Amino acid sequence: MLLLPNHTCDLTNEWQKQLLVLFEYFLRSSCTHVPTCASVPPPLQNLYVSKRIKVVEKGQHQLTLILFATLFFLRKLHLYFLYILSNIFGLSLFFTCSLAFSISMAEAKLRYAVVTGANKGIGFETVKELASNGVKVVLTARDEKKGHEAFERLKECGFSDLVIFHQLDVTESASISSLVEFVKTNFGKLDILVNNAGISGANLDEVEGSTFKWEELTQTNEMTEKCLTTNYYGAKKTTEAFLTLLQLSNSPRIVNVSSQAGLLKNISNEWAKGVLDDADNLTEERIDEVLKEFIKDFKEGSLATKGWPTFLSAYIVSKAAMNSYTRILAKKHQNMCINSVCPGFVKTDINKNTGILTVDQGAASVVKLALLPDGSPSGLFYIRQELSNF
Repeated sequence: MLLLPNHTCDLTNEWQKQLLVLFEYFLRSSCTHVPTCASVPPPLQNLYVSKRIKVVEKGQHQLTLILFATLFFLRKLHLYFLYILSNIFGLSLFFTCSLAFSISMAEAKLRYAVVTGANKGIGFETVKELASNGVKVVLTARDEKKGHEAFERLKECGFSDLVIFHQLDVTESASISSLVEFVKTNFGKLDILVNNAGISGANLDEVEGSTFKWEELTQTNEMTEKCLTTNYYGAKKTTEAFLTLLQLSNSPRIVNVSSQAGLLKNISNEWAKGVLDDADNLTEERIDEVLKEFIKDFKEGSLATKGWPTFLSAYIVSKAAMNSYTRILAKKHQNMCINSVCPGFVKTDINKNTGILTVDQGAASVVKLALLPDGSPSGLFYIRQELSNF
């Protein structure tokens, strides 16, 4: 907690009261970019300009240069506003720079996260739980309207300072690039990436209620390709796009939200199972070969004869591919903590709310991996919070 020294100040003037409000605004801001007049609360914009100019014109150039140099070293240039306070209220240079340093240190400890597919279900609850742990989270959703609605719900819960919404379609390269640029500009790094976006690959709209048979759900070529593109390739492209920013973190974490359905025991195709289970020789190209073979067999109607799962086929294969990709990533980026997790059979739209766990129970497993301490195991698969074979 920061305490101002005991100075006698006349705060009867309205502009001085507003200045304290402005000071509070800067303390509460994320301090990740130099503020412009437009970024300051509208009632204070005139004060921002007039007082900044007035102070700089007072001729105390030596003090200004020393403070600017100090703040530049701290990489928080826009804290030069603390100089205004030191000038007006008679604060010492030592106190002002100490305050700047304290703020900078607090911000350095702040972690930043991106959660995909977060407008509902496990993704939404993951955002909420990360924010509850002091992480600043970018809530993303393909549907901008639904994403904003989710953001508003979190604001009502008191998370407006720690949650931001940005649109993301993991199947669109331009959308991924836009999000990466947003994170880079506003945060300068990324600490946690949660790849949660996913679809079932089957037509759940054709069933009503919660009593239906999974094996009777319609699967089409289009649904199958879209499922692989979203669940596996979407997560892969998003991860690749964020690797540079993750490398700038002191404790980078990647959590791939997978499924127990993706266990290799659920795939009878011995060739595919052998490829995906060969951790020593596993490559992204080898995973691509498996997926291409699966799509070919699906289109030829030979899933059963070739040993592929016959219901929720694309979903199962996409999650098996994601688990394998997790192992590749962890081996390639050993300074990161990268794991896959099945959050359990959770009541969400993807299963018509037939699950047995609540979304907060499912999200707890995801958040635990996202907040693992340094030195934790990487390249593993968990079923809820228990370590599992692939």
